[in-house]
Amino acid sequence: MTQIAYLGLGSNLGNRIRHLNVGIRLLEKQAGDVLRVSPFYESEPWGYQSPNRYVNAVCELRTELQPLRLLDCCKNIERQAGRKNKTSDHYEDRPLDIDILLYGNDAIDCPRLTIPHPRLAIRAFVLFPLSDLIPDFIVPLTRKSVAQLRDEITDSSDSDRVRPLPPLSSSSHSL
Repeated sequence: MTQIAYLGLGSNLGNRIRHLNVGIRLLEKQAGDVLRVSPFYESEPWGYQSPNRYVNAVCELRTELQPLRLLDCCKNIERQAGRKNKTSDHYEDRPLDIDILLYGNDAIDCPRLTIPHPRLAIRAFVLFPLSDLIPDFIVPLTRKSVAQLRDEITDSSDSDRVRPLPPLSSSSHSL
């Protein structure tokens, strides 16, 4: 059965924009049809200290993969892009990170995967690009639209840490 999923992509090592574009192309080849990609945003690391800023985006994916198979595909693409296995339980710099944010209207809670992403509502670097694609979508379990969640976080200092990149920086990701 075909489903629409929204995936968050981020990179803070090497050529960050190139890493995101490679991730998007690999998703297209291995996971389904990438229908749309948000503008790219730059943000400071979330949850840890690093001098390396992130470039983030969200893509809309039409997929026939079930959620856990999609998760395995995303992890495989991260490895193909040069991501190493985590060395600790803490966040760390990475060439590519792909998170499943939403999978249709599904709410999933299992040991390997939680959808909606458990920190979606508190991450400006996710909400800004996601709201560019689906501002009126009601996020399961929250009873709030993506735009409402974005506006709530805009009142916090976290939103000051996210800024859109100029269109030329992210234009190579258009499909």
